[in-house]
Amino acid sequence: PKLSVNAVTVATGAISPQASTITDTTITLDNWNEMSVELTQQVADFAYRDIMQAFSVQFGAGLAAQMDIDVLAQHGSVTTNVVGDTVNPEQLSSALLLSAAQKLDDLDIPLAGRTWCFAPVSKAMLLKDSQYIDAFRTGDSKGGMRTGEIGQLYGVPVLITTGIATSGLLRKNLLFHKDAFAI
Repeated sequence: PKLSVNAVTVATGAISPQASTITDTTITLDNWNEMSVELTQQVADFAYRDIMQAFSVQFGAGLAAQMDIDVLAQHGSVTTNVVGDTVNPEQLSSALLLSAAQKLDDLDIPLAGRTWCFAPVSKAMLLKDSQYIDAFRTGDSKGGMRTGEIGQLYGVPVLITTGIATSGLLRKNLLFHKDAFAI
């Protein structure tokens, strides 16, 4: 909850405690997922490397990716901070990014702990944006054009995932914090 500073009565030292209403949004993920493979003992015995270790790494990564998709699909349940037109979406731009950042700034959401989450097509849009790729403007000595990496935008780390929810041409990219979302 967002609390405010209250004055203390000088003459008596009396205070007026504020009422605090804690509201939370519940995200229910009721999906059961699995990854399995059937191996013969002969394959396990003659494998060049520890095949079970290789599979366990793939299983963990696959299940984690599915969990990301399930959580990202819940975007509409956890925020009303929408930026841009969801009926006639526009190309991702620095103006949209700054609008999303401002939504969280206006709510006093700390910069620390924020993360951008973009679809791969949005990464491609950003890497074509002259404001991003011009090293002089970004302040980065290499610039996005030379590395192909995004790294950070406006001091916030960027994740690229195919798990971003879509609706036609609309990509529901996120700027999120542990306490808030802005789409």
